[in-house]
Amino acid sequence: MASKDLIALFLLNVIIAACFNMSTSLIPLFLSDLQASVPDISFVLFISGLVSTSLMIVSGLLSGALSPKLMITLSFVLIILGSFFLPLCSSWYQTIPWVALLISSMGVFLPPRMLIIAQLSNPQKRGATYGFMNISWPLGGIFGPLLGGIIADIFGWNLMFYLLTVTSLTCIPLTLLIRVRSPKEENEEVASPSAHHTNEVLLLNLLFYALSHFLLSTGRGILDPILPIYLQEKFNASKTEIGVFLSFGFGLSTLLIQIPSGLLGDKYGHKRAMIFFTSPISLLMIIWPWINDLFLLCLLFMCINGLWSGTWSPSITYIVKMTPLKKRNIAITIRQTSIRFGFTVGPIIAGWLWEYFSPDFTFYGSTLFFGISLILLFPLIDDRKHT
Repeated sequence: MASKDLIALFLLNVIIAACFNMSTSLIPLFLSDLQASVPDISFVLFISGLVSTSLMIVSGLLSGALSPKLMITLSFVLIILGSFFLPLCSSWYQTIPWVALLISSMGVFLPPRMLIIAQLSNPQKRGATYGFMNISWPLGGIFGPLLGGIIADIFGWNLMFYLLTVTSLTCIPLTLLIRVRSPKEENEEVASPSAHHTNEVLLLNLLFYALSHFLLSTGRGILDPILPIYLQEKFNASKTEIGVFLSFGFGLSTLLIQIPSGLLGDKYGHKRAMIFFTSPISLLMIIWPWINDLFLLCLLFMCINGLWSGTWSPSITYIVKMTPLKKRNIAITIRQTSIRFGFTVGPIIAGWLWEYFSPDFTFYGSTLFFGISLILLFPLIDDRKHT
């Protein structure tokens, strides 16, 4: 039954989210311990992002042509390789290929995940289904950084990375439990948007959609390389405290918003939901540098991440709804690639702003990208006309 398949996928999603967040959220501190500067860390994450973006495109295309389960299995293999070899590195530049594999695991995992959910979900309740499945991200986001920070503080980096290796090995058999439908097995009737709009209008709509997601992800990606260092330098936070900050700041807020955001999109339209959640982010982001209390900053981070993650379900449901079935895997790949590319460019911009201006300027830069992203959502076609 589809419900069993989605539960198996949900469990895999929780585990890979925990592994991914345990490693990548603390990677800047790991590199810093290897004497890497903020620009060095940004460079490592930039290269890793390029590799991840490239593999995401391949994963998206192969998920439609071959098997989504194969791509999900490969994502865990990448975590195994990256986490096994990272403890053997003695300098930050030796970590580049292994950090790239860790970060690429998510790029390989996401396209087949999106495709499987689209194939197994009820079209009328797809937003709510994506919302429920997206709960897996904050569950992993809560436990990953917290557990990783505690282990790194008490036992050191090596044990944390080897824990990722063993955990990922145990996940590979779970992928065999998922039964993936081929598009021919679906009973869904997909009304092509071409019946209502010309190809030129549809192409322009996709362009605005992809650019908005690229800019939104760039704004969020600017925070990744500098946030642990910022907390360490400004508040003298330990690895455990940083893990707690990231667990609550990302995991808890994201957990609370997923199902409501999916239901909101299903009821009022997914374009409207994207605009609703994106609108306040810039206003909140611009006050970041003025907050000098770690607890208040965590609350602000929770609000920003909650709103940002509130776009997830409406966003994917929108593009699935507006795309003919045979081209769905291509549309999902374009979406995920634009997001991944934003997270690739974001760290480089963060390193440049940090190095040549000041740490505060990184947050102002993020504010700008969030704001432009919002503007590009307004010209999108209203999906409520495609029901």
